[in-house]
Amino acid sequence: MMRYVPIDEAVNFSLSNFKLSVETEKLELEQLLKRIPAKEIRSPVRVPPTNRSAVDGFALCSDSVTSASSNNPIPLVLREDKPGKISCGEAVPISTGDPLPDGADAVVMLEDAEKEGNRVLIMKSVAKFDNVSRAGEDFEQGDIVLSRGTLIRPWHVASLSALGLEEVDVFRKLKVGIIATGSEVSEPGGEGFVFDSTSKLIAGYLAEQGYMDVKRYGIVEDDEEVIASVIEKAWEKEDIIITTGGTGPGSRDLCVKALQRVGGKILIRGIAMRPGRPTSVGELKSKPVFLLSGYPVAAFVGVRFLVLPFIEEKLGIIDQRLRFIFAKLTSRVFGEVGVESFIRVKLSPCGNELCADPIMLRGSGILSSLLNAGGFLRIPRNAEGYEAGEIVRIELV
Repeated sequence: MMRYVPIDEAVNFSLSNFKLSVETEKLELEQLLKRIPAKEIRSPVRVPPTNRSAVDGFALCSDSVTSASSNNPIPLVLREDKPGKISCGEAVPISTGDPLPDGADAVVMLEDAEKEGNRVLIMKSVAKFDNVSRAGEDFEQGDIVLSRGTLIRPWHVASLSALGLEEVDVFRKLKVGIIATGSEVSEPGGEGFVFDSTSKLIAGYLAEQGYMDVKRYGIVEDDEEVIASVIEKAWEKEDIIITTGGTGPGSRDLCVKALQRVGGKILIRGIAMRPGRPTSVGELKSKPVFLLSGYPVAAFVGVRFLVLPFIEEKLGIIDQRLRFIFAKLTSRVFGEVGVESFIRVKLSPCGNELCADPIMLRGSGILSSLLNAGGFLRIPRNAEGYEAGEIVRIELV
């Protein structure tokens, strides 16, 4: 008889019982998107390195134009030779991005000045550092640019480039093997009427994270010996093994027996969640094996709320993407005593609020519900549900 373990307990158990040893590699900037830095990166320089102009105009000493206006233009000596240093009473033509000469502490915009022979008339006062990008205002030397574990996004790559860095130490991609099982399942174009969608769903979702190298091991027939052989093959190459199908108590559900056949252990047999109750956690020679339902939605819930949290926590990943939001529930939803329910919801604006509309088709195999779902509403095991109009937390997909 299965003892269903709470999902959070299953995550914590997995964190306590498994190690993920991932080597590092050096990558050039163009290869860094969605990879994970293996160590903290600090700025080696100041950016910008010196005070520089933020506009086209004239660099000058702000004290010399404190009373300047269109009715009281102040003439300054125009230094067309662009010296490296000026005195108060002088001005130098300057373009956006040019360093300020010594002695200058502000820039007057072109439209607020008028050249007149060897002079320039300043028709607007400026304060110190007006229209100036100050040295180090973007990065000071020693600033943390990228923390260890941060999921690298385009702005991180741009910042590293601005600092003149060419390559970064990152963790190599985590290797994940996915084994789909079921004699009734075939690839599109093959014989039969049940085409594999589950392994493609979870493989795509994990690959989309960017820091995983996901390999599908095809569809394995319901044969304990054959499944065991593929599990052993995956163990030789992968950091994590995931199976789909073959997790329930039925006579054709053979993944549990196949894992045990090759010396593996079942550590958690069933999780108290809906959908996905047959989800289990196993171990083969110190490597984690996650046994998921063959139904696509149930398998997705297992990946999103068990496998991915385990991986992110184990690798110390800092993901700055929005993972949840709050929305107003449009209709009442019921929980199930002793089981954490994951309700698919459609998100849409309603007036000045965001509304979460529960999707009524809730079967574990209803793929169309994922097409319309913006997220999941989690109903705790000890809750009866939520009333219409309540503000609830929605876990984004």
